[in-house]
Amino acid sequence: MITDPQKYFYVCDGKVLKDLVDMLAALREIDDETFAHHVNSEKNDFYNWTRDVLKDAPLAKKLSMTIDRAEMIAAVESREKVVSKNHKKKAVISQIQEAIASG
Repeated sequence: MITDPQKYFYVCDGKVLKDLVDMLAALREIDDETFAHHVNSEKNDFYNWTRDVLKDAPLAKKLSMTIDRAEMIAAVESREKVVSKNHKKKAVISQIQEAIASG
């Protein structure tokens, strides 16, 4: 999760995005006009934010190849599952390391 407000994604309808979960919710909820403001043939703000702020190259690559909302939602859903699974693995490893260290 991004903690620096200067790096948040500020959707033109007032939503504030801090991570992939927020982005997925926004993509599902925003109206067509708001989506078109951020994603069109001229620009793709979700791609830019994913690349430049989240530093998620695999997802950014997928987002760069589409301006279709359904495709973007599918890409973010897929990536969020992978990221979530990796966070869970790291948490378990951390718990095991702590248990070993405490003896």
